[in-house]
Amino acid sequence: MRNFVRIYFKHWLDKLYVENFVDKKIIGQVENIFSFIKQGFGQLINEADWIRDESKNKAKIKLSKMKQNIGYYKLIEDNIFLNKLYKKYKINENMPWIEMFVQLERNYYLWPTIDYQASFFVDGYYKWAFNSLAIYGGIMHSPWFDSTSPQPLNFGGIGTLLGHEISHGFDSSGFHFDEIGDRIDQKDVDQETYKRWKKDFNVLSNNIIIMRTTNYVQIDVLHYQKI
Repeated sequence: MRNFVRIYFKHWLDKLYVENFVDKKIIGQVENIFSFIKQGFGQLINEADWIRDESKNKAKIKLSKMKQNIGYYKLIEDNIFLNKLYKKYKINENMPWIEMFVQLERNYYLWPTIDYQASFFVDGYYKWAFNSLAIYGGIMHSPWFDSTSPQPLNFGGIGTLLGHEISHGFDSSGFHFDEIGDRIDQKDVDQETYKRWKKDFNVLSNNIIIMRTTNYVQIDVLHYQKI
C-alpha cells in the first residue's frame, strides 16, 4: 500500500512531506552554497585550455541558465495545479481493487511531462532535457547538511552533491544538450590539447597506490609525481 500511494499519489504525498519535514529556513542556505559551487564551476570552464573559446561561451551560457529546485518542487504548493493533475482520476472507496488500479495506471501515463521529482527521496538529480538541477528535501539533513555545522562541512557534504549534479550538464552525455535542453552535435574540444591533458591525468592516476586493510583504505600520497 505504501508503494501504491508513493507511485500514484506522489504529488500529494510530497506536499504532506514538505509541510511536515522540510525546513524551509535552510533552503536559502543550500541555495547560497549552490551559487558558490556554480561560480567555481564557471571558473573551471574559463581555465580549461582544451575547450575552444566559442564553446566556453556556450558552456557558460548553459551554466548561467541552469534551473534549480532546492528542497522541493514549488508547484506542489498550488492546489489548483494538483487538482488539475488528478482530475481524470475517477475512483471511490466502493470500487473493486482491480478497477481502481486500472483507472490509476491508465491516467498515470497521461500526466504531462514536467520537471519534477518527489522531494522525500535522499538524493539529487540533473535532467538534460530541462537543464535543471534538484536537491531533494530528504537529503537536506545531517550528515549531508546541518545548519549548525561549520560551512566547510556543509560544502564537503551537500556541496559535493551539488557539484556532482552540475557536472552532469557537461559530462559525456550532458555535453550534447544546450541551455534549453535541445540536443546538439558539435566538436567542442581541442583534440590535441585534450589528448595531452588526458595522458597526463592517466600518468598521475597510475602513480597513486591504494592500500586496503580490514578497517580502512589508505592512499599513499608519497607516490604522487609532478607532471
